[in-house]
Amino acid sequence: LTLLLAVFGTKSRPEWLAELTYQQERTPVWTWLAFDGERLIGCKLGYERGPDQFYSWLGGVDAAYRGRGIAGELMQQQHDWCRRVGYRSVR
Repeated sequence: LTLLLAVFGTKSRPEWLAELTYQQERTPVWTWLAFDGERLIGCKLGYERGPDQFYSWLGGVDAAYRGRGIAGELMQQQHDWCRRVGYRSVR
């Protein structure tokens, strides 16, 4: 939640928690994380939209770590995983 608040300053902590909880109740939310030591610096979240379609929902990188390819690496990991488990498209 702290990273999402920093990256997307448009919602409060309770609003983010409610949105994440709502989505998780509908379908599992898969998460890829990037760390610098123990510090969370990036995330990529997504969920299944149908039997063969995955929705890449949210992603962001701490402002101090942007421009280093972290978001692209998280997306690549997400897409590689989608291929491995059989999704035919990522939206």
